[in-house]
Amino acid sequence: MTLILDRTPAARSGLAVLVGRAADAVAGFAAAAARVVAAEVDRRRTMRLLECDDHVLRDIGLSRSDVVSALLTPAGEKASDRLAEARDTRRGFERAQAREARRAARSS
Repeated sequence: MTLILDRTPAARSGLAVLVGRAADAVAGFAAAAARVVAAEVDRRRTMRLLECDDHVLRDIGLSRSDVVSALLTPAGEKASDRLAEARDTRRGFERAQAREARRAARSS
């Protein structure tokens, strides 16, 4: 029995395409796995904020419920992103209240 290897340019390009697709699949899987691992590390760091007392959380612009809510994010999403949104929302609201209080003080 004789084994004949096809070494024509067409055969090589087909193999190159197959190898390229396999490499893309592996790279995609590795990137997805890295995102999941990064999100889990982030979640564990966020969980450590629960060890802080309410005063410390208030100093950084968060409440305990913000931390708990952030920890309820779906797997694969960063809990710290939700914490940043909560903090920014609260700061915006507090700034708006302060502006309104200053306007009211000026007009009276």
